[in-house]
Amino acid sequence: MRRILITFIGLAISVLSSAQFTPAADTTRVLLIGNSFTYYCNSWNMLSRIASSEGHELDIVHATQAGYSFADHLKNQETTDAILKGGYDIAILQDQSRTPAKYARDPKGNVEFRNNFITLTNRIYGWSPYAKIILENTWAYKNDDFGGFGSMEQF
Repeated sequence: MRRILITFIGLAISVLSSAQFTPAADTTRVLLIGNSFTYYCNSWNMLSRIASSEGHELDIVHATQAGYSFADHLKNQETTDAILKGGYDIAILQDQSRTPAKYARDPKGNVEFRNNFITLTNRIYGWSPYAKIILENTWAYKNDDFGGFGSMEQF
């Protein structure tokens, strides 16, 4: 729970500092695409409340499913529908938690991560050409192999 809160406080700071906010009457449209790391504990509501406490209003649309990767989202109608709403100022993307580490270890052997990320961002840009894309980085699990690296130091 603490890690999730820290992740979303970091995201809120990133969103608030990177967006060019206009007066409070205007709203920043945010798209969240991810899995349980993105939706656990109603985190989009938490992100909205953090922004609101600073005088910024967010209109958040989310497409989140447990364990989903970018490949899964590319085939998912809920994700497609969310992207087609368009007009987003910010899109926050999170792949299945181990996939980015596997790609970092072996980019050629895990090229589908890169290709799926590019395809997903191109779809978003098709309906939200000025959106700022933020790639969410998740944490490693306790006693994990860090995506095949063996230790945090090797990662």
